Amino acid sequence: MSQETTPILPILLKLARRTVQALSLLAVIFTVGMWVFLNFVGYHNPASAFLLFLPGWLWSIPVWLVLPLALMLDPKKSGIITLVVGLLYLGPLLGWRGSGAAPKAADAPGETLRVMTYNRGQAQGTSLQPFKLEHQPDVLALQDAGRRTDGYKNADGYREFTHVDGVGEFVLLSKHPILRKDLLIYAQNGDTTRQAAVAARFEIEMATQRVAIYSVHLPTPRGMLQSERWGGFLWGILGVPGTDLAKKRHSRQAYWDGRLSLATQLAEAISKESLPYIVVGDFNTPALGTVYRTFAGSLQDSHQAAGSGYGYTFPGVTRNPAAFQQPWLRLDYVFADRRHWKVVSHVTEPDRGSQHRAVFAQLSFTP
Repeated sequence: MSQETTPILPILLKLARRTVQALSLLAVIFTVGMWVFLNFVGYHNPASAFLLFLPGWLWSIPVWLVLPLALMLDPKKSGIITLVVGLLYLGPLLGWRGSGAAPKAADAPGETLRVMTYNRGQAQGTSLQPFKLEHQPDVLALQDAGRRTDGYKNADGYREFTHVDGVGEFVLLSKHPILRKDLLIYAQNGDTTRQAAVAARFEIEMATQRVAIYSVHLPTPRGMLQSERWGGFLWGILGVPGTDLAKKRHSRQAYWDGRLSLATQLAEAISKESLPYIVVGDFNTPALGTVYRTFAGSLQDSHQAAGSGYGYTFPGVTRNPAAFQQPWLRLDYVFADRRHWKVVSHVTEPDRGSQHRAVFAQLSFTP
């Protein structure tokens, strides 16, 4: 009497489906977990602080690797979930904004202010003029422009700005009168021997209102990032308290704590501003994590309000294959207080060989 054999193919398909379901779940947990780790831990750990500056799409690689199998073997569950998580991650979670119709200046209620910010350091011999002429800013805030105030006053390419003034490395070119300038200097972690001029505060007189403009340039982390790229950042994970490795973690954490303290002090000073205000410049921090939230939590980010795409501003020149030889960080921002301004439009300079791309925003004033 013959014995019936169980078909092997359905068993293999069931096993493959369960394996893909498990892999999809792990991929989703990893991608979402990395976003949470980077966004909410940020500068509070040397590992997350370092990883913040890598191309953000890297953390979605597991999702895209498992997605084809999930769509083939479990399309109604794992396939849909994995696809949705991947798209959400590469979309809004990484700061991508869809492009809408550009509003007309006539549609903006109240008096408008057209603002442009640019870190002119390492311009690589390129010119800001095409972008500036296209958008015609009323105010142009320049960082890394120390001792160039007189040069801009006399430059033919900037004759439209009738008022030019500077302090420290910061220069402001304006079509409105500049009434005041102050350099903002803070100590890192309360250590007065480690001070940094992180911003300049200017006051301008618009037709109906005096406005404060903060031009910001937080210190670059380039030296620390380069020294950590061979794995030093891992002490943020391996440096368990109570072990000898903890000392290596603490030395690195002190650096990131210092950067966070500068940003916190600046944000606290800005929060006490009595005039309508705008905060622009090179913050040297990605649009994710603790430092970004320190400012974006209470201010309007013009890219988030009216921008398109990712709005990446750095590095303008790169051969990094992981970033497809394109900028992968948004370090330069236009922020505005929520009480007095409506963001009408935002544009990031699309293509130039400068290390930083300029940023333009049009703002409408509300008394």
